[in-house]
Amino acid sequence: MKNIMLLMLALTATTLSSAQDASLRKIEVNGSATMEIEPDLFEFRMVFREYMDRNKKVTMNDIEKDLLKALKKENLPDSALRVENISGFNWDYKKKTTGDFMAEKSFLLSLKDIKLINNFLEELDERAVVRVNIASATSTRIAEYRAQTRIAALKNAKAKAASLLSALDEDLGQVLEIQDLSYDEDRPMVKMAMSDSETYQSNIEYKTISIKSNIRAVFEIK
Repeated sequence: MKNIMLLMLALTATTLSSAQDASLRKIEVNGSATMEIEPDLFEFRMVFREYMDRNKKVTMNDIEKDLLKALKKENLPDSALRVENISGFNWDYKKKTTGDFMAEKSFLLSLKDIKLINNFLEELDERAVVRVNIASATSTRIAEYRAQTRIAALKNAKAKAASLLSALDEDLGQVLEIQDLSYDEDRPMVKMAMSDSETYQSNIEYKTISIKSNIRAVFEIK
């Protein structure tokens, strides 16, 4: 009997709760915000390959020594450069101990100033360079900027809800639900250009990073 009474009380409470939810007036809106920032941390992917200088093979060890010298000359820490991948060119098991096999290695170089890449590359033998491209560009304060953009998006949602309700002479109540619909994917466009001058650093350009946030919010209507 006791169990039956408890079950009836539970069902009654659920019914009352459902009735209250059904009678609750609410408004659902989406808020958005965008922030444009300049990247201050660039990662370059540099691929190098061994090569023949007349009858002498320039090995990857020789190339890496030049890389370390370039780091030191540009006052960059060794930690700014790290190995990404190692592969081979003209691979053949029988050739790997001969001069026909050319090792290939890719590195990632982190720089705070995009223009420094020119000075760095000028210290290297261009015959060893296969390609150089920008792997990524970001900001050291990206997490802070994302948080600011999310807050701005939430405020935008609240302002939008209040504006819509004011047209109906209604008042905005407390927030009932917040859902973050943002995606942390910020990819700036970076463009490198060369001029006829000896130093073409001023012609390296990049666009700002666009951070976008979207917030879904549900508010009570008083």
